[in-house]
Amino acid sequence: MSKITFREKLGLAITLAFLVALALSYIIDSFLVIPHLEIPFKEYLEKDSDIVKETLNYALSDFIIITKYFSKRVRVIWSAPPQLTAEEYLKLNPLFYIVMLTVIPALLSDFTGGKRLRDYIIEYLKPLVIVTILFGMFNGLRVFGSIGYYFAFLTSVKYEYSPTTDEINSLAFYFLASNVTKWVILVGIIALLSFIPLLYVSRDSIAGFLLEFANLTLNGVFYFATYVLTIHLALTGSSLGVYIIAIASLIMPTVRLIMLRKKEIMK
Repeated sequence: MSKITFREKLGLAITLAFLVALALSYIIDSFLVIPHLEIPFKEYLEKDSDIVKETLNYALSDFIIITKYFSKRVRVIWSAPPQLTAEEYLKLNPLFYIVMLTVIPALLSDFTGGKRLRDYIIEYLKPLVIVTILFGMFNGLRVFGSIGYYFAFLTSVKYEYSPTTDEINSLAFYFLASNVTKWVILVGIIALLSFIPLLYVSRDSIAGFLLEFANLTLNGVFYFATYVLTIHLALTGSSLGVYIIAIASLIMPTVRLIMLRKKEIMK
């Protein structure tokens, strides 16, 4: 049996910490916030078994979808929800770039000493390129963040209701807390499981290389999905659990870099 490196042990601990924070957020929002929050037509949404699928179709099909409208099927051509083109939301774009360019490499790259400059550049670019490609390919910002506003817009059309700004945020929060948090947790569990095969393969083999690549990819996507969800939960103004995820999101990159540096000094 092979041994996982200190860097991998640290990654495993950080992934587990994010999972705990997400689970606590889900419990707090589901049981302490949502039951007391005024959400338009909530009783209908809880019984609507198709609404999640319809929202995914709407968010991921470049706005040309076939959706159920009560008992009929109607072809609808929509643009993005107006909240996503508002100046306040567009101002957030630099924040996603900052997370991508600084936080994700800090959580994944090997910045220990003894490397050449070229090696550090490659280490920095690996998670950056992988996560950027995958999130672009699978519309990650929509799936894990802005989908809340797609949900709010879709339900307002479906139930012929014109919600206020506060109600739009409540609907977005309801979807993010009830569904998206579970999706991110699922990605995190898969990322956590990706550490197990590393115990049983030689790192000098092709299998070892592929498993390390899979581990890097899954954890990179999980981390970025967590930050995307955190930012959008904060935007709704209703989440209490978001404070727990935010604390973990702020301290984990720093903790990792400090621990790597400490390990290097102790050699």
